[in-house]
Amino acid sequence: MSIADGDYWGAGLSIVSVVPYLGDAIAKPLKATRMARKAAKLKRLKAKAAKLAEKLGDLRKGKKPKPGKGAKGGGGAGSKKPDGGHIPKKKSAKEKLEEHRRAAKRKAQKEKMDEADAKGMDKPPKVTKEESEWLNSDPRNKELAYDPDSGKYEVGEAKAVLKA
Repeated sequence: MSIADGDYWGAGLSIVSVVPYLGDAIAKPLKATRMARKAAKLKRLKAKAAKLAEKLGDLRKGKKPKPGKGAKGGGGAGSKKPDGGHIPKKKSAKEKLEEHRRAAKRKAQKEKMDEADAKGMDKPPKVTKEESEWLNSDPRNKELAYDPDSGKYEVGEAKAVLKA
């Protein structure tokens, strides 16, 4: 049986065990030692499996993993850079694409706002001096008030959004 499994050491011990007293004296203690090593290895693997199961349960519950070393002792989920900072999570291709699209949309809106400012559209006829001052007090106000569809600033809507 051991030879079929490629375990030649075990096969040799089995042959020595055939001789009545010699086998008891030599082979059985050696077999017991091998079994003890395998049992210790199995115990270590069981402990690792329990830790991994606990981490998986925490992740399923929405808990963040505890900082520490990974399975091989290297940089796990909570590992740190040598300078003390955390290693940022890598973004998926979908996340990168969405981020790129948002940046392109912001850039296009800013270009339209700059174009409207250059044409003098930042002060439509119905904008009062107070609204104009509010628009120019903070660049974020202009960004909120600008309506890209009409190419104009909707001050009343922007103020309502800020109050909400």
